[in-house]
Amino acid sequence: MAPKSLHQILLSRHGDRLVPEYFSQPTLHAAFRCLFENNRCANGDSYLLIHLPAAFLKTIQNPPLGAQPNVFQWYQVRESGVLPEHLGFESSVKVTARDPFHSEIFFYGSFTDEPVLILAQELSQVSHLFRARPPVFSVIWTSRPEVMEDVRSVLAERFSDWYKRFGDRLASGQPASQTVAESGMMSSLKSMEQDYRRLALERWRSTVVQRFQRIAWDLSPEGMTKRICRAFKDLTSYDHFELTVKHYPELPSQPDGAFSVRESKLGGELLSIILEADRAADFLKSRRPVFMADVREYQIFMNPGLLEIMNIRSGLLIPLWNGNDDLGLIKIFFRRKIEIMPTEFKLLTSISDDIGRALSNALQFHLTERRATVDGLTDVFNHRFFTDQLRKEFNRARRYKNALALIMLDINNFKEYNDANGHLAGDRVLIKVAELIQGSVREIDLVARYGGDEFALLLPENDARQGLIVAEKVRKIIEEYPFEDEAVLPGGKLTISLGISDNSQDVKSAENMIEVADQALYWVKRHGGNRSKIGNLGTET
Repeated sequence: MAPKSLHQILLSRHGDRLVPEYFSQPTLHAAFRCLFENNRCANGDSYLLIHLPAAFLKTIQNPPLGAQPNVFQWYQVRESGVLPEHLGFESSVKVTARDPFHSEIFFYGSFTDEPVLILAQELSQVSHLFRARPPVFSVIWTSRPEVMEDVRSVLAERFSDWYKRFGDRLASGQPASQTVAESGMMSSLKSMEQDYRRLALERWRSTVVQRFQRIAWDLSPEGMTKRICRAFKDLTSYDHFELTVKHYPELPSQPDGAFSVRESKLGGELLSIILEADRAADFLKSRRPVFMADVREYQIFMNPGLLEIMNIRSGLLIPLWNGNDDLGLIKIFFRRKIEIMPTEFKLLTSISDDIGRALSNALQFHLTERRATVDGLTDVFNHRFFTDQLRKEFNRARRYKNALALIMLDINNFKEYNDANGHLAGDRVLIKVAELIQGSVREIDLVARYGGDEFALLLPENDARQGLIVAEKVRKIIEEYPFEDEAVLPGGKLTISLGISDNSQDVKSAENMIEVADQALYWVKRHGGNRSKIGNLGTET
């Protein structure tokens, strides 16, 4: 069992007479600075004991919210030769590591006309959702004789001769109980603490709100979700984060979770904490964030064993809505125990609404961009976007002396298929052909609907002969696929014809590439179709 501090000892012995107050680090810092710089400290025969853990001095090396130069530096200056005779300084370095007070520091000096005892001990910090909160200290401020005597006896029992002498001096006074000086100082501290908390809360709210408002600057869903992830990481120091964006109805080719992001300190980006759909839906029906102080108490996880392995203790679920649109869910988990204050929860609710609106705007912007560049039926790029990209790629390939191949393809006898089966069946064929082509090429290759039943493929870093290999691969996949009601076509199969060109020396522009590939394509169609041909080179298969 860990040894008790002096603070704990006095509370255990005098708990009915000593009521600790709770103050944050900047308040105590300001109070002690004022106390020791006050002229009253230099007069009188009584003594003041201030008892602080060393952790307090370490925390104020970088005081938050623009606090003045810290107490530790101020006392070091006094100790280096300017220290008045009546003000002593003793550091814990002289106490052995076995001593229960080895991490604590004492100050003492004259104060008004009575001895007063101040003991401040840092509390075991409760981790709040939003970090960057100053340490909180439990403070005892008393002039009760029985407490002074107890301090003297404890110091005499546990510490060196210096503490014994100090304990004797402390006990030699005749302090009154709860005097004007004691109550006045405590009242000033409380007022100072209230002002600080008000200021800190306002600045904290402003910092958090501004951070999340900046995510709306990024109108791409991918960029925005990454910004959201970084914002929560900086403000909460999470251990595991998941943001899942649900399927967007107006983006038919966009799979669930396409814009999602996941980050974890506990096993990489592949780990996912999965919610049981029905229970989670009921759990989140309020559309407001749900805080789980202890995740073990919530039966909504499909893989609770993973939570045990990851040693997850607390969690937060933030549903993302914009009006009636369910956009997704943020899942944040911590290995430490988290507590959330009412002000934090209220702010978090406001943040979730802001994120929902911003994400909805980004998805709408993405949709608008797609409508301008993507064919509405087949969901591959449209003619305008393709021709723009062909010009850019042609110029880039010429500049860096890279190869660039183009494939133009056309569905054979597509008019006959439409006449026999109807335009809806024809639309389904176009959609499937585009899907098969897209699945047959690399991610860097560009697939577009050039017009009607004609498609185009742009293959960076491929010459015409490499393009011919790709063309034959696509041709065979289309030929082997069982399209509905294709028996009405000549040969009973739906097939394609393909023409290939590249940016060889005799091709002077992007438009020349299209002309060469088109000439090869029309040659194939005149000679029965279902073949691939390289334009101008005379090679066919």
